[in-house]
Amino acid sequence: MRYVLVLALSVAFLALGGDGYFIVKNQSLNQQLDSAVERNSMLTQELTTFQKTDLGKEIEILKLKLASLEKEAAGLKTKVTTYEANAPKATLYLRVIEEIRLTYFGGNSPWDLAPIKARVDAVADKKLSQLWVEAERTTDPKRGSYSPNEVGALTSYIVMRINELLKI
Repeated sequence: MRYVLVLALSVAFLALGGDGYFIVKNQSLNQQLDSAVERNSMLTQELTTFQKTDLGKEIEILKLKLASLEKEAAGLKTKVTTYEANAPKATLYLRVIEEIRLTYFGGNSPWDLAPIKARVDAVADKKLSQLWVEAERTTDPKRGSYSPNEVGALTSYIVMRINELLKI
């Protein structure tokens, strides 16, 4: 019983925190990108000033700094692009978790497993589908019972995939 409670709480926190995590992570990456672009602009202005004063040594140092910042900005842009591309897929996985939470731990009986299957199908992940078939096979919707091992394997796989998608 304790295992079910821990699993239910874990699933709920993951589902609720997931969307917030996506928003915060995206904002953070955008702020880093904006900061790098702003520093790039400032260094470009400094470079122009030094060129006018004919300080060759400082100009070369600023050119190196500028090149470094341009490289950093390109890296951040790649991270933002990757994150934005993977966030929708990660959201699909979170919706499966939410549907599992609502079905298994929402208090309704008998359980309707069709919404979970629909969410799993929307993800289009063969391994996820296989794990769902096993979890569904060991679930008795009328009695409200299931195999914690199968449902645990399913949710663990979902968490692993979300981590893989959002690892930037």
